[in-house]
Amino acid sequence: MRSTPTSLTTSTALGDARHLAAGAELWVNPRIGVRGGARINTIGSVRPTFSAGASFAPKAGFFVDGQVTLGDDELTKGWGLAARVTF
Repeated sequence: MRSTPTSLTTSTALGDARHLAAGAELWVNPRIGVRGGARINTIGSVRPTFSAGASFAPKAGFFVDGQVTLGDDELTKGWGLAARVTF
Protein backbone atom coordinates (compact mmCIF):
# COMPACT_ATOMS: atom_id res chain seq x y z
CA MET A 1 0.00 0.00 0.00
CA ARG A 2 1.30 3.48 -0.85
CA SER A 3 -0.07 6.92 -0.12
CA THR A 4 0.84 10.54 -0.75
CA PRO A 5 -1.51 12.72 1.28
CA THR A 6 -1.35 16.50 1.40
CA SER A 7 -3.00 18.69 3.96
CA LEU A 8 -4.10 22.31 4.16
CA THR A 9 -2.03 25.01 5.82
CA THR A 10 -2.28 25.01 9.61
CA SER A 11 -0.91 27.40 12.23
CA THR A 12 1.43 25.89 14.84
CA ALA A 13 3.57 27.19 17.68
CA LEU A 14 6.50 27.18 15.21
CA GLY A 15 4.64 29.07 12.47
CA ASP A 16 2.54 28.01 9.50
CA ALA A 17 2.88 24.47 8.19
CA ARG A 18 1.71 22.61 5.11
CA HIS A 19 2.97 19.04 4.91
CA LEU A 20 3.70 16.73 2.02
CA ALA A 21 4.11 13.09 3.06
CA ALA A 22 4.77 9.73 1.45
CA GLY A 23 4.99 6.25 2.89
CA ALA A 24 4.84 2.56 2.15
CA GLU A 25 3.91 -0.63 3.98
CA LEU A 26 4.95 -4.19 3.18
CA TRP A 27 3.75 -7.40 4.80
CA VAL A 28 6.70 -9.80 4.57
CA ASN A 29 4.40 -12.67 5.55
CA PRO A 30 1.03 -12.87 7.36
CA ARG A 31 2.74 -12.23 10.72
CA ILE A 32 5.34 -9.53 9.98
CA GLY A 33 4.76 -6.10 8.47
CA VAL A 34 7.15 -3.17 8.05
CA ARG A 35 6.45 0.45 7.12
CA GLY A 36 8.26 3.70 6.59
CA GLY A 37 7.62 7.24 5.51
CA ALA A 38 8.86 10.78 5.19
CA ARG A 39 7.30 14.21 5.55
CA ILE A 40 8.39 17.76 4.78
CA ASN A 41 6.90 21.18 5.41
CA THR A 42 6.28 22.91 2.07
CA ILE A 43 6.26 26.47 3.47
CA GLY A 44 8.80 28.09 5.77
CA SER A 45 11.33 25.79 7.39
CA VAL A 46 11.31 22.34 5.68
CA ARG A 47 11.82 20.33 8.93
CA PRO A 48 12.06 16.85 7.35
CA THR A 49 10.69 13.97 9.41
CA PHE A 50 11.22 10.24 8.88
CA SER A 51 9.32 7.35 10.43
CA ALA A 52 9.64 3.59 10.56
CA GLY A 53 7.54 0.91 12.15
CA ALA A 54 6.80 -2.76 12.30
CA SER A 55 3.99 -5.11 13.30
CA PHE A 56 4.34 -8.65 14.57
CA ALA A 57 1.49 -11.11 15.06
CA PRO A 58 2.56 -13.87 17.49
CA LYS A 59 -0.98 -15.33 17.15
CA ALA A 60 -3.70 -14.75 14.57
CA GLY A 61 -5.65 -11.61 15.51
CA PHE A 62 -3.11 -10.33 18.07
CA PHE A 63 -0.53 -7.73 17.01
CA VAL A 64 2.40 -5.98 18.64
CA ASP A 65 3.23 -2.68 16.88
CA GLY A 66 6.24 -0.42 17.25
CA GLN A 67 7.20 2.86 15.61
CA VAL A 68 9.86 5.55 15.75
CA THR A 69 9.79 9.09 14.32
CA LEU A 70 12.99 11.10 13.83
CA GLY A 71 13.93 14.34 12.10
CA ASP A 72 14.24 18.08 12.49
CA ASP A 73 10.71 18.64 13.86
CA GLU A 74 11.12 18.42 17.64
CA LEU A 75 7.35 18.30 18.19
CA THR A 76 6.92 15.00 16.37
CA LYS A 77 10.04 13.05 17.43
CA GLY A 78 9.24 9.98 19.48
CA TRP A 79 8.48 6.30 19.61
CA GLY A 80 5.58 4.07 20.44
CA LEU A 81 4.75 0.50 21.32
CA ALA A 82 1.24 -0.95 21.25
CA ALA A 83 -0.68 -4.19 21.40
CA ARG A 84 -3.95 -4.64 19.50
CA VAL A 85 -6.53 -7.33 18.94
CA THR A 86 -8.49 -7.80 15.72
CA PHE A 87 -11.41 -10.07 15.04
